[in-house]
Amino acid sequence: MNPSIEALYAVDACAKWLGIETFDDQGAIRLKMRVHQNMLNGVSVCHGGILFALADTALAYALFIEGFTGFGIEGSIHFLLPAHLDDTLLTRSTLQRHGKALGIADVVITNQHEQTIAIFRGSALRKKS
Repeated sequence: MNPSIEALYAVDACAKWLGIETFDDQGAIRLKMRVHQNMLNGVSVCHGGILFALADTALAYALFIEGFTGFGIEGSIHFLLPAHLDDTLLTRSTLQRHGKALGIADVVITNQHEQTIAIFRGSALRKKS
């Protein structure tokens, strides 16, 4: 695992609170999160805000390369399928731009059955740490 990613995760209280875990998949940083009871909304599916938080976290980790930190400035998400109790959600991030000042990434959230749950695009201002 990238040492800077490990350092970021070590102080990422929100990711830990959500139960998000990081893992390396052939050099790409990916996230994993299990849907718990307290993440369900009034119709017993994972709340969209939780999915957005997972995707936003994936954006941060995807852009946290080369010693940069970032501050999210925009994000949009398309919810395609519901996530259910005990689903394991996985992220795959694709960097579209990672310049010195601006980073843009696409994040796809899938479940344990490889079904696409949501698609997110976000951008962040970046600065050297």
